[in-house]
Amino acid sequence: MRLAGWVFGLSLRICAEEVEATLALGDLLLRAIKPGPWLLACAGLSLSLLAQSAERLDALAADPQLVLIGTGEWAPYVEQARDDAGPLGRLVSTVFKRAGYRVQYFFYPWARNIYLLQKGQLDAVMPYICNSERQAFSLCSDNMVNSNLVIFHRQDKPFEWRELKDLEAYSIAVTKGYSYGEEFDQARAAGRFKLVDDSREDVGMRLLLAGRVDLHLQDRAVGYAMLKRSFSAEQQQLLTDNSHTLSRNQLGLLLRKDSRGEHLRQVFNAGLRQLRDNGELQGLQQALERGDVANWQPKF
Repeated sequence: MRLAGWVFGLSLRICAEEVEATLALGDLLLRAIKPGPWLLACAGLSLSLLAQSAERLDALAADPQLVLIGTGEWAPYVEQARDDAGPLGRLVSTVFKRAGYRVQYFFYPWARNIYLLQKGQLDAVMPYICNSERQAFSLCSDNMVNSNLVIFHRQDKPFEWRELKDLEAYSIAVTKGYSYGEEFDQARAAGRFKLVDDSREDVGMRLLLAGRVDLHLQDRAVGYAMLKRSFSAEQQQLLTDNSHTLSRNQLGLLLRKDSRGEHLRQVFNAGLRQLRDNGELQGLQQALERGDVANWQPKF
């Protein structure tokens, strides 16, 4: 009974995050909306999707040489529109293929990815920052690439900062479920910032363009790829990032915390070390920073 209640609560949260993201642009807060039949119906749909995901993954899990990995759209690192799932997809698939495994990617909401990983129905999720909270339910791989988190702002509102306390005077758009580095995460948990949380990547940029927030925290490569893909040339010219990096974080896999997860971690880390030693990972990092990663292919 307790598990059923927890799953129902998760379903509500997944649904609620989508509703909150939709309402954010209108300056409405989800907590001001009273639950009604529409929200219960949405929760029912989320439960159905969770069940369908579980059934599909259970069927695939019968093949021990198939690695099931959950991820989400996060261009240029991961791209759902590409058959190979983008550069990190190519990297992960190549490493496992060399060890005799096949990889299948599933693009789910981030909350559902974590739920399925904790249930052991996904072998791994990526790309993620490894921290103590996540180590409680997963195993962390070695680092694939580094993520440079920066602060985006409007060109017509110059912005400078030196330490975290300088950010306390501003309203800041952040993404639900993201880690922004240990120091910021701790200050965030302590309630030091005026934050607007949303679950969709582009909402923070849209709030910034509309003048509804002062700042938006985002990976530099992701931010500029998003602007190029989803916004007009005129809108792109309105935003820039501060040259001061908020944090530089390592991105890797989070794997299931059991014997299979440990074995897959060892297999993956062994292949990753070879690519680090031969300079391929450095080449990937440089391609990401140049914005020229579309044709990058890992070579052993």
